[in-house]
Amino acid sequence: MANIRVVNTMQYSLLEIMFFAMTFFSVSLWEFVMFQRKHTNYPHKEGFAIFSIIQWIAIGIGMVSIFGVLYGILILVICMTVLQYICHFSLGLLWNVVSKIHYLWPTAIFATNVWVLLALGILQIVY
Repeated sequence: MANIRVVNTMQYSLLEIMFFAMTFFSVSLWEFVMFQRKHTNYPHKEGFAIFSIIQWIAIGIGMVSIFGVLYGILILVICMTVLQYICHFSLGLLWNVVSKIHYLWPTAIFATNVWVLLALGILQIVY
């Protein structure tokens, strides 16, 4: 009989779990502000574009350091395509309520969150 060994690969550190949660949070904000940018007179288009690039680089750094190059890039592509649609129907509803209080709050939260996400992505490499 063959000796079958089951390996549990779903053990993530607290830092990795925080990175996954912040990625979900950041992509949801990005998707909402992207929608806001297209459908309103959004005043910070260039700044948002720069922060978007920083966000995707941070997500790429973190995913590659957690899963390796091949799976990390694959998960980054999934985040860029599928995750934004999931976020639209989950946290996007929350950002819609927040934007009714002040329409630039999601942008401010996004800009702050990008730096936290970048720090967590870099910490993935260090630790």
